[in-house]
Amino acid sequence: MIIVEEPKRGDMYQPGWGLPLSLFLAAMAAACVWVLIAEYRKDGNVGALLFYGVCGIAIFALGVCGVLSWANQKIQILDNTTFRYTTMFGQKRVYRFSDIRDIEPGRSRGERRLHMRDGSKVYIDDHVRMTDKLRRRINAELAKTGRKL
Repeated sequence: MIIVEEPKRGDMYQPGWGLPLSLFLAAMAAACVWVLIAEYRKDGNVGALLFYGVCGIAIFALGVCGVLSWANQKIQILDNTTFRYTTMFGQKRVYRFSDIRDIEPGRSRGERRLHMRDGSKVYIDDHVRMTDKLRRRINAELAKTGRKL
């Protein structure tokens, strides 16, 4: 996590390199489809068709997830007691800082989940940009549990 002075798109947001990386993945998916078509026309190899088809779909899905995350996932502080969390799918939810109950490692390396009072979770990746103000407010609530961000 990198601490920023001034928020660009919120108090927590995905870095600028997320979009070009995601677009690169989409281009790689297109390359897989191109190779798939070329290999199939060359010798009708069904194995190559399946391999490049699955690879293309998987890489394209990663690219789409990256674009959605870059465009949507963020946290904005609304006032001294509340913040709005937007998921990668654009769903918005307003929480109070006092709703934060705990933090734990996420499913993937470099991801953490804030557990909220209502049972929902706020996902924070290590590579996000976050203002010091947001980090301090989250840590102030987590200090009650003996943990920190």
